Amino acid sequence: MSTGKRPGKPPSDRLAEARQAASAAQADVAAASRHRLAELMRQPAHARLEALNDAALEPAEREQLRRSLASLLARSGKSARTPKTPLVAKDFAFLLNWKMAVLVVMVAGTSVAAARSGGQRAIMTRATEVRGILSNGSVGWLPLARGQAVVVTSRDQREATIRVWQAREGYARAQVPLELMAAPPR
Repeated sequence: MSTGKRPGKPPSDRLAEARQAASAAQADVAAASRHRLAELMRQPAHARLEALNDAALEPAEREQLRRSLASLLARSGKSARTPKTPLVAKDFAFLLNWKMAVLVVMVAGTSVAAARSGGQRAIMTRATEVRGILSNGSVGWLPLARGQAVVVTSRDQREATIRVWQAREGYARAQVPLELMAAPPR
């Protein structure tokens, strides 16, 4: 009659064998890691850098690889981090003044263009693309950006005829619905 237990080694022997197998496996992993590190150390710095997260390396070997790269950087006079200078209020004031100056020049230029062209100035309230007569005389699509200044040459109840300056090309003309434009702020 069978009791359901297998004849064989007692549990203490099996545990000892498992511990020996785990120890041997760990020794194999450590040897493979040392071997991989030796291979990497013979390669150029860029290859070592790419291998920093190599799964075949144990933490100790990965640290040795990092140290070898750090010494190369120190010798070449480069540092891994560049110090950042903090921004101060005067830097923001300069940027604000610079942007305001550009904005004033753009608005003034648009106003002068509107005055010379005999039309009224308007601002686009939404970005759109309309079919119009381009500056070279061809018919095509004219992109209009939100906030872009245009010159209104005529209008009726629903649409306005506008002119838009295209850099180095001249004016383009198009019909635009009035709801897409607003009077410029004074």
